[in-house]
Amino acid sequence: MRTIQYFNKALKAEWIKQKGSGFIWLTIGAALFIPVLFTLVQLASDFSEIMQASAKNPWKDFLDGCFTGFGNMFYPIYLTIIAVRLSQFEHRSGGWKLIETQPVDKFSIFMSKVVVALSFSLLCILCLIVFIIAGSSIIMLVKPTSQYGNFSIPFDEMLIFGFRLFISGLGILGIQYMFSVLISGFVWPFVIGLVGTIAGLILKGLNLFAWWPYATTSYTVSSPDALPSGKLFLPQEWISIVWFVLALFTGFLWYNQKTFRRAFLQPAYRLTYLLSIPLAVFSFWFIGKPTVLAPHNRTVIAGVIESKRPVDKILLVDELYNETVLEIPVTKNKFHYISEKPLPTATYYLIIGADKPTTVFITTNDSLFINYKTDGSSSNAKITGNRYAENAFLKSGGLRSGYETYYLERNGYEMKPDKYSRELLKAWKEAMKKIDQYKTIDNIKPSADFISLQKKLQSIPFLKILEFNYIPTYKIYNPNDSLILPASINELRNALSYNDSSLLFNEDYRELAKEYYQQKYRMSAYNDSNYLATSIQQIPDGAIRNFLLFDKLKQTLSNTRDSVVRNEYLATFSNALSYPVLQQKLFAQNQLLKSLQRGKPAPDFMAVSLKKDTFSLVDFKNRYVIIDVWATWCGPCKTESPNFERIAEKYSNNKVAFVALSIDDDKWTWRYQAQEKSKKVLQLLSNDKRMLGASYAFESIPRFLLIGPDGKIINIQMPNPSNPEFEEIIKRETQGL
Repeated sequence: MRTIQYFNKALKAEWIKQKGSGFIWLTIGAALFIPVLFTLVQLASDFSEIMQASAKNPWKDFLDGCFTGFGNMFYPIYLTIIAVRLSQFEHRSGGWKLIETQPVDKFSIFMSKVVVALSFSLLCILCLIVFIIAGSSIIMLVKPTSQYGNFSIPFDEMLIFGFRLFISGLGILGIQYMFSVLISGFVWPFVIGLVGTIAGLILKGLNLFAWWPYATTSYTVSSPDALPSGKLFLPQEWISIVWFVLALFTGFLWYNQKTFRRAFLQPAYRLTYLLSIPLAVFSFWFIGKPTVLAPHNRTVIAGVIESKRPVDKILLVDELYNETVLEIPVTKNKFHYISEKPLPTATYYLIIGADKPTTVFITTNDSLFINYKTDGSSSNAKITGNRYAENAFLKSGGLRSGYETYYLERNGYEMKPDKYSRELLKAWKEAMKKIDQYKTIDNIKPSADFISLQKKLQSIPFLKILEFNYIPTYKIYNPNDSLILPASINELRNALSYNDSSLLFNEDYRELAKEYYQQKYRMSAYNDSNYLATSIQQIPDGAIRNFLLFDKLKQTLSNTRDSVVRNEYLATFSNALSYPVLQQKLFAQNQLLKSLQRGKPAPDFMAVSLKKDTFSLVDFKNRYVIIDVWATWCGPCKTESPNFERIAEKYSNNKVAFVALSIDDDKWTWRYQAQEKSKKVLQLLSNDKRMLGASYAFESIPRFLLIGPDGKIINIQMPNPSNPEFEEIIKRETQGL
């Protein structure tokens, strides 16, 4: 009871000291700066178009941006200043000795300042939230097109995010208060806080020492949404609480006894106080220990869809042959599907409406919950369940090749085999280590089967630059040297088999397998008959051979204009396919190609222009239309584009239209590149690239089409514009124009 009375007296005294101290203005200023900056930037910029195309709440975007700018640097420095200034009141003129003569105990004196510091830090975050709402409201009033009026203010998310940020700052506050009590003067405690904050940003960027207390606020603002695992705090936020308790415990003992020796060494029983350090270390280890989610007892796919357009079903499609594996019914924007069908371990396409497919990892006895949001222009899928970590890895883009890999690929031929092998193995092992160490920000680790799979897939680029880049290039540049690789390189070579059918879902592996068998059996990619015949003769029957045959036959049919020749290819080679479904696909493709011959009606398509006008094939009635099907990510497309534009400048008129039809998913990259192109070419973006590709039987791009004024096909397999025949066809087909 007396301790409470002492504490109340000390706390009242602390609040009296803060009058006129400028703490309130410091708090308001720290909270105000970032929202004002963000508000001015958005008022000065045209963000309306971006916001209209985003499925995200603009209030939430503004909140996340402000919290990120505030939490990375401003908040840790603010906490440092608060802790230092509170202590400096007493360091001046022996203030600590003076207050210790008052009728209150040292614990109350010590903790009252902590409560004041906590109050100011909480007030700062609340002010930040108020200023965020105010700034967003100003934008909504000044710029009605900003879409703020179409969404509600996410008060719950703001408060939860603010509370997590408050928790993440506890470790910094506790440590800074401890140093400030022990060290007189403003400079050194402030320098400790500044250096600690900068080190925290660096360490987080390098993904090192996640327990570093000054990095915690940065971890919090990098994960603004509710944690998918359902946990309340990030591991770093729990660690911040441990740091806070440890710092206050250590700081008070030291402050109470004035010297380290009296606080922790004498008398001997005080040595037990030092056990707080290993206890804290154990807490760090325990909190930071990742967890692996257990498999389910059934295969379940459930979730909700937030969409302006009705959705009646979801398709789960394999990445190899684009076969529908599961068709999941949707009722009132909700779905819950239990599959009795075994699912091979792989990534699949999740197709919802006309949106870009979402990649999802799943296998038998997995339970996934999918929260899918779309507005027709963009979409976002949050996948939780026992494969949450695996799908988070895929969504993040997995591992990205470093500079070492890039250098080895571009300049490795200059190295001798021993040195090259050492450098390649070093880079590969580092990649394998990163896969082993991967965990989500809320400490969930992928399961062993996924890690094993990823190690195989991440080995692909290393094998490619060894087998198909370094070895052939080295032989060209060193024709008189014998190439002998050290035995150690076999560790990499044995990491992956070229006959692993379980990896065929992966496009990189399929390309690797094609390159390997082409090189091994000298199968020319430009001699279709030889390629197909050699595959049948040399490669054992199985999934790999079926893929190689199907892939080549499909490409050959697509590139063959003569239907008689296509029939001959099918008759000669399709029987070698041991999967009847693949034979059926090829015959269906052949029938489609027959329907796309000269004089047949051209399949319609829908597209949007740079000015957001909607176009279809009907809009080009009574005009010849020459179409370049391309994408910003397509290298050959960029090579042919200038030739297409040159011819458009020459022939474009009111009877002939030149159209560049993009199949990009990223409309902003398309818009940026398309607006720099020739004005003689109408730039369009396809509304549904999958339907376009299926309608015209595209197997690759660029693809050039010529359609007549009556909407009928003249030629959908035009040569590239760099070929003189392209221009000759235009002259011949549009005589007199």
